[in-house]
Amino acid sequence: MFMQIDLNADLGELNGDHGRQLDREIMASVTSCNIACGGHAGDKYTMEETVKGALDAKVLIGAHPAFPDRENFGRLDMDMTRVDLAASLEKQVGGLVDITSALGG
Repeated sequence: MFMQIDLNADLGELNGDHGRQLDREIMASVTSCNIACGGHAGDKYTMEETVKGALDAKVLIGAHPAFPDRENFGRLDMDMTRVDLAASLEKQVGGLVDITSALGG
């Protein structure tokens, strides 16, 4: 019997070239990653570069949405209506889907 384990990491949370380098180093050891979608961390550039790294490393890509709370890294509960929360999640995950699709993922 063959057993496989998915080793996952949250990536795209650190800024700048150093953050992208660390993400690429981590990708050498994981099978999947959740990429920050801009709520608590990340932005379009970070998502693009992290997706590129995941595709190059053949790492499966998932979304890491969060409350739109960059100041507190998404760690505080936010009083949002269901409509506002759904819109925020749709924007975050949709942005990552668009970037990933545009890059061939």
